[in-house]
Amino acid sequence: MTALWHRVLSCGTLLLAASAANAAPTASVADIKAAYLVKFGPFIEWKNAAPSSPFVICTFGEDDVSKALDGAAKDQTVGDAPVSIRHLAAGQPADGCRILYFAEGGPPNDYPSVLTVTETEQTPHGVISFVIADKHVRFDIDLQMAGKAGLDVSAKLLGLARTVRGAP
Repeated sequence: MTALWHRVLSCGTLLLAASAANAAPTASVADIKAAYLVKFGPFIEWKNAAPSSPFVICTFGEDDVSKALDGAAKDQTVGDAPVSIRHLAAGQPADGCRILYFAEGGPPNDYPSVLTVTETEQTPHGVISFVIADKHVRFDIDLQMAGKAGLDVSAKLLGLARTVRGAP
């Protein structure tokens, strides 16, 4: 399957997850956020990172989203790499993580080549911050932070964001 076709399918999957988030009353907010975390991968380009297998999503802290992430990642891939989940303890290095989700607060420092995702609109926030808007799970994107981390965010993902900070 070509890379372009895989991105088209991934975009469709992300849009489907977003519409399911709005249409399926049985899906919890945590399940929806966990699905987003798994589906963000194909829409990010890691400029300074070598391809890795598996594609590792890490969590700091424990909440309903971090608990739901194991189920959301089951049998999922990013490109050809299987998705793997690591739950990190305080002080444990985030080596090998492509996406790092903070259950509480935000990143205390910069994480080069890591997509940081937070639960807050407050500072510090991640490259992506989850928000609840009009009773729907949405997200904001900070392009300045993405640039500092060496990440390119696809236009398709930017188009799905509630707001984009640091846009040129």
